[in-house]
Amino acid sequence: MEKEKSTCCCGCTFKTGCFIIGSLEMIGGLVCFVAGLVMIILFNVQVKYRYDIFDIIFGILLAVGAVCIAHSAILIHGTRKGRQGFLQCWIILQIIGLVLSAIGVIVSAILGSFQAISGGGSIALGIYYVFVVKSHRQELLDSKHDESNGKAFNEMGNKNHNNMYQQNIAAPFNEMGNISNMYPTNISDQKV
Repeated sequence: MEKEKSTCCCGCTFKTGCFIIGSLEMIGGLVCFVAGLVMIILFNVQVKYRYDIFDIIFGILLAVGAVCIAHSAILIHGTRKGRQGFLQCWIILQIIGLVLSAIGVIVSAILGSFQAISGGGSIALGIYYVFVVKSHRQELLDSKHDESNGKAFNEMGNKNHNNMYQQNIAAPFNEMGNISNMYPTNISDQKV
């Protein structure tokens, strides 16, 4: 009996959901990285306008993009190869990011910024992402557990099964003696 696969949003499996999350995060990371790189180049080409604060801001944007690319690569690789350790690493990094985002939302709310509303939405979405990846990781752990139990059962069953056939097949030949005596090799050897 095959296990029924659980689904996440839009009826896709948790594995497909992990690929979608990883792809979206990879695209976002690439956009941040390219935007940061382009802005650093544009602001540094104009020699008469030297803005050091913008270099820092765009450098941070560049670093965030690189971290997002690496973070999504961990998720995509772990999902593709079925490596639950990579998924656990992604979950831990995502939770750290959510905690930092929550601190930023709280500070924004205290300062009266409307950014707190969008930050709250992104935190809710991030929690859902963690749920999807954690569910896929649990599926991998369950399937690994089922495989190891099935393998142990099959090895035990095959061992008993093989011993039974080895003993039963050999028994008739031992009683009859040599099998070559039973069947003549030449027609002239046959008794009429």
